[in-house]
Amino acid sequence: MARQITKGSLLAAGLALMTVGPVSADSAASGIFSRSFSQSEAARIVGRSAVTPTRPSRPTTAPTQPEPSARHLDPVSIERTESYSALVEQHARRLGLDSDLVKAMIYAESGGDRKAVSGSGAIGLMQLMPETAGDLGIADPYDADASIGGGTRYLRGLLDRYDGSTELALWAYNAGPGAVARGHLPDETVKYVPRVLSLRKVFHDRRSTAMASH
Repeated sequence: MARQITKGSLLAAGLALMTVGPVSADSAASGIFSRSFSQSEAARIVGRSAVTPTRPSRPTTAPTQPEPSARHLDPVSIERTESYSALVEQHARRLGLDSDLVKAMIYAESGGDRKAVSGSGAIGLMQLMPETAGDLGIADPYDADASIGGGTRYLRGLLDRYDGSTELALWAYNAGPGAVARGHLPDETVKYVPRVLSLRKVFHDRRSTAMASH
């Protein structure tokens, strides 16, 4: 879920970002992951980091968790998530994001259910906390367009903040920027990051198959 951020922290670009200083994906990422993962896990995860400022690269090594395949996923959640493809493409293209990554996040966050509410109070497709949604100017976080728009703006800001590192951005999206600053990796996030990266491949493969059949 997108963790709560402090009100009044919106930058000029209109995106609420964390209060920690700039992080280099080459140095700080290695240091943070080394404090949170075993040495072998840290090497694999940091090695998948994307360092381009606009479009994250696909992971180059296997995730630390079993990689899901379409047949192991909930078909209802897959179809619900895919039903928002047009909105996802619109917002992802505008912000220079990978649409397959956004779909993977939606599936992992809410199962494509725009009315989803977590036990901690996160709302909507991209599971924005109410205060985060308010800071992003979202009046109705249950609205699909608003949720995807706000979630992708927040993700774009995190990617920019972390020099394009997809893993660090997902860590911050799920656990909060403060957790990244402290090098704290909750158990939920240990599973969340590789799961989203693996789901991105699932959605990429589905899209490629659909395009090839036309």
